[in-house]
Amino acid sequence: MPINEEEKEFCKKISSNLNVELPNMVTDLYKARRSKYTPPMRIWSYVDLGTARVKNLYATDLLYNPKSVDIVEIELQDKIAEKNVEEENPMESIKTTSIPTKKEFLKEQQEEKEKQKYKEKFTFS
Repeated sequence: MPINEEEKEFCKKISSNLNVELPNMVTDLYKARRSKYTPPMRIWSYVDLGTARVKNLYATDLLYNPKSVDIVEIELQDKIAEKNVEEENPMESIKTTSIPTKKEFLKEQQEEKEKQKYKEKFTFS
């Protein structure tokens, strides 16, 4: 959610203290199951709307008190397919699945129903 004018004043103060850029978005978290961050908190972020990249800057509670949060970074690698490269590629072990179209989905559902009817018809107790 974009930040409002009241929040911008707070953000200017804390951003200058932490020496980070000014956030333009805030995410409110109300419940995290089995987490040590159960009380409601806000994550202040800078979102580059041109590239859709998000940089989380800091976290606070609902009363703007800073919270300490563990940072976890996840690095994603693109799978590059080259015909003549015979190197061992760790990304090859990742299975990809495609989302079926509505027509394919309905066809699969119909086939499953037909299989079930066939089983019921020829199953003897």
